[in-house]
Amino acid sequence: MTSTMDARISDLPRSAQTAIYRVMQEGTTNVIKHGAPGSSCTLELLSNGTEAVLEITNQIDVSEKKMKGLPEGGSGLIGMSDRMRTFGGKFSTSSKNGFWTLRASIPF
Repeated sequence: MTSTMDARISDLPRSAQTAIYRVMQEGTTNVIKHGAPGSSCTLELLSNGTEAVLEITNQIDVSEKKMKGLPEGGSGLIGMSDRMRTFGGKFSTSSKNGFWTLRASIPF
């Protein structure tokens, strides 16, 4: 796993830090549950000046059996989206070319 974190994230209010942490926690759980065996993932938590942006990308097993098990809108994804919206943020996921990407942002 490769990870990058921006120290400016600590400038967020504590409640917003907790929200982004919980999304990170749920997102990495999904990496473990749905990632391709032996593959890598990247986790970035950065600031672009106006918002904190979390992006988690991992390789997924694209076999038909595993693709059926990918989350499409389960309670975990709904909860992550709700957390970000509570703070005026955004949440999205996508799957392309065998990679799953979670992106969450929260304004400063």
